[in-house]
Amino acid sequence: MAQLEIIMSLTPSQQAECSRLLPIAKELAARYRDDEFLSIAQLTLVEAVCQYAPWCGPIEPFVRRGIRQAISNAARRQGFERHHGLRGRGGEPDEIAALPRSVAGLHEHIATLPAALRSIAERKWIEGKTHREVRAELGISWESYNERLAAARESIREFLE
Repeated sequence: MAQLEIIMSLTPSQQAECSRLLPIAKELAARYRDDEFLSIAQLTLVEAVCQYAPWCGPIEPFVRRGIRQAISNAARRQGFERHHGLRGRGGEPDEIAALPRSVAGLHEHIATLPAALRSIAERKWIEGKTHREVRAELGISWESYNERLAAARESIREFLE
């Protein structure tokens, strides 16, 4: 759903919750001193309020967790773009195709990994999940997770060279 549609679909009680929880979004975004992160935090707040259900527990931790994850993903993406000189590009298909092999083929390389490594790589680096979340989803031990993660990293290192 488009951002404006989400905002327009809020009920009066959801609007009140957003207003009440807005300081959380501002607090979490303030660390980055960047308006982009404040916008991400505010939009994530609205989306979290729309997705919230009582069985999720108290709303404040639910919203805080969602905003932290969105800001973390944006910061990670921004650092990646800055590192590879992509900051400021529009991300048009032609521009993406013209990116260096290390960036343009990374998703394709991850897709070629064996299933055990690919499942970790996709969840960790593409979906931005934490080590704990990935391990819990896959139901594997820390030792197995670390071995697979190291193997995936090594494969990607070789690809980038």
